[in-house]
Amino acid sequence: MPEGVRTGTSTGLVRVNTFGSDYDTVLAAYTGMPSPTTEIACNDDTGAPQSEIQFLAFAGTTYWIEAASWHTSPGGTLVLTLPQGTQTEPVQLTMTLTGCTTCRSGNRFTVDATLLNPTSGDVPVEVKFGVRFPEGTPVNLWAVSDAHFRFTLPPGTMGPVTILDTVIPPGIPTGTWTYEGILLEPALGTPMSRSVRPFSVSP
Repeated sequence: MPEGVRTGTSTGLVRVNTFGSDYDTVLAAYTGMPSPTTEIACNDDTGAPQSEIQFLAFAGTTYWIEAASWHTSPGGTLVLTLPQGTQTEPVQLTMTLTGCTTCRSGNRFTVDATLLNPTSGDVPVEVKFGVRFPEGTPVNLWAVSDAHFRFTLPPGTMGPVTILDTVIPPGIPTGTWTYEGILLEPALGTPMSRSVRPFSVSP
């Protein structure tokens, strides 16, 4: 049965390993209450024949860690390590409006996005972008304005990348709009970072 580990007040990348064990291990992490239901990480032989996993842990969430023997391995002495200081700040999304911010029909409207992964490992992410009317209603104003991506983010900075480059069409409602981006942990859909950029549309 996996053992439960509850995170503290910060969110970040966590690593767990079985280095130093004297048998072939398999290591996995799960979420779910009151018992584990969803696998979020699994590894057999990172440090063959021992294992290491890493996953993005969210503050206040219980994670279940399971260490088992591989296949027909008889087992032995388990060394399970959660290195101190391995938790880091989560990945971040920043958007910049590089076209008009006080816009009229015919003006060019462009949005750039930058992603930062401050960890030393790849992090799977899901990114969504969209625009909202002045009264807050979400709307697909342009065919490319509502975008949805899933990919693995390597360490370091990605971008800036232009995610929208269009012209303000005639006849749209005036007022303050917002262009929004959200970065999610794909397995659970938990928000990691959010960026909101307002812009206005004038007659």
